[in-house]
Amino acid sequence: MSSAAEQGPGSGFELLRDPEVLRILAHPTRMRIYSAAVQEALSAKDIADRLEQPLARISYHVRTLADAGLLRAVRQTRRRGAVETHYRALATLDISDEVIAEAGPEAYAFLARAVVREMAEDTLDAIDRGASAAPDFTLARAHFRTTAKGRERLFEELVAIYDRLRDLEAELREEADAAGGETAETNLTLCFYEGEWLAGIRNSPTILLTTPEGEANRMPVQIPPPEVAPRGG
Repeated sequence: MSSAAEQGPGSGFELLRDPEVLRILAHPTRMRIYSAAVQEALSAKDIADRLEQPLARISYHVRTLADAGLLRAVRQTRRRGAVETHYRALATLDISDEVIAEAGPEAYAFLARAVVREMAEDTLDAIDRGASAAPDFTLARAHFRTTAKGRERLFEELVAIYDRLRDLEAELREEADAAGGETAETNLTLCFYEGEWLAGIRNSPTILLTTPEGEANRMPVQIPPPEVAPRGG
């Protein structure tokens, strides 16, 4: 295969316009495979080892994604007498406004549920493996009551933060690749949505904050939930 095939994924995610392709991607395991293939070229064996799942199951999902045009083969390598095909994702999940508008709200909500499910599972798995014991583990949540203008300001701030993080991700990945030594896989999640703080109706919500020193023995901070008008009243 040509070296041109090694180029990274594009953007816009045009295939979202096809409901059948969207249904294929929204499967939890396939979403994980796709997300991994956005970052680097991987074989079914690489992914099976990473996700700790049977190779036959992962191979099936990889073929399904490739047949749908979501993964593209970029190179082949030999391992123990077998030929392994390595795949990259067709595009990042940075979806253009145009594609979202054409896909429609139901299709986009379907994809959003799959992404949120993946983020939640990743976070819980990391905590189960001891991530919350790390000095720099941070879990935070903020709720705002705003005017329309205030909401616009919040969104603009989030976009600016995301743009900085995207540039930093590329810079740190290049730095890690050049280091040639031990590296750490680190996740940071951003979410912005309209809605009441419904988690506070039955239980007081909790925000877990780190200190500047990253103290490992910090305690959750209990805060009162916002007032919510009775339903049906």
